[in-house]
Amino acid sequence: MNKSSETTINFRIAKDELTKQDIYKLRYNIYAEEMGKNLSTVDHKSKLIYDEKDKTAVHFYLEEGGEIVACLRTNFGKDGAFLSEEKKNYAFEKFGNYKEKNFCISSKLMIAPHLRNSGVVGQLLVRAYLYARERGAQFDFCNCATSLVQLYEFFGYRRYKKNITDEDVGLRVPLVCVLEDVQHLEFVNSPFFRVAKTLKNSTETADWYAANFRVKVRHIYKNLLPEKKLWEHFFNSYREHTLELFENLNDKEKQKIHGLGIMIEIGSGMEIIRRTEWGESIYMIIYGKVEIIVSNKYENVTIDILSAGKVFGETALLGLLGQTNATALEDSKLLVLSKSSFEKLSKRNPETALKIVMNLMRSIGSKFDALADKCVYSNEYIKQ
Repeated sequence: MNKSSETTINFRIAKDELTKQDIYKLRYNIYAEEMGKNLSTVDHKSKLIYDEKDKTAVHFYLEEGGEIVACLRTNFGKDGAFLSEEKKNYAFEKFGNYKEKNFCISSKLMIAPHLRNSGVVGQLLVRAYLYARERGAQFDFCNCATSLVQLYEFFGYRRYKKNITDEDVGLRVPLVCVLEDVQHLEFVNSPFFRVAKTLKNSTETADWYAANFRVKVRHIYKNLLPEKKLWEHFFNSYREHTLELFENLNDKEKQKIHGLGIMIEIGSGMEIIRRTEWGESIYMIIYGKVEIIVSNKYENVTIDILSAGKVFGETALLGLLGQTNATALEDSKLLVLSKSSFEKLSKRNPETALKIVMNLMRSIGSKFDALADKCVYSNEYIKQ
């Protein structure tokens, strides 16, 4: 595309109800139609997704050719009280030294499919960051799918508490951005830094956060260390396990795959994957146990219990609708490879991607074998 045919993408803040309706339509297109999420707040008749928080929120959006192509919602403590569920999910009690009027919660980040590999997400988030700073916010909270953790950490958000389960969208990772922590933003090469350094900043919140929260160095350094160094640390820690995802890969390919993924910790009993949803990531167990379940209106049938080295969630990368639930049976650590990361790998290293697909096919085959054995030996039949 030459410059004369390119369209300009403009940042806006929604001021009228009609614009907000278009934002709600974009949410529906992505969450309901594309991702298959069955949200409690969805309006299928009007094809909108909205809730009570939208009434007091600031709605940021990007417009291209008269069409909304990206949006983000932020609720500020100065504009209305946060819900008790929000306070619990984000552990506001840990931030008791500060007033909630200086908090904000960002949510409902949506990007149109054709722009997901572009820089528009940065354009949107940087402008929202500047707006939050101008409003005097000190902490911005959000939660995201495991597939987006790396993106948010790149911008300077940090994991600070255990993961949560959202009734609508399942497993979510809570994060916080200490908005005036310029040193951290510079250290992780956050796009926020070039804005933050032009503003008046206090080190008070940054110092308090450092003194009260354990810094997980592996999260901070994930985007900064060479793939080889990251792999060496990983391999030395877990070399005793047979890692299903890495079978038939050479050392360089293993380094590449490991570098594309992130590590997350899951508490016992947490649901990781839900049946009948389009998956966003695949998971390999580093330690712990995960139960794979086939469910229908009559019963739940356990088809396998997976341990270290095993893979699940394969359908995410194969473009198939998920047919199983996955739940942690004990505290577990997982290596997560997002669908978007795999798509990038497929373009740059198609031979490596093909090896991964073959590994996933073998993994799916072993699960079907386990299900067949269960049906034969226990006389349990799955009614679709």
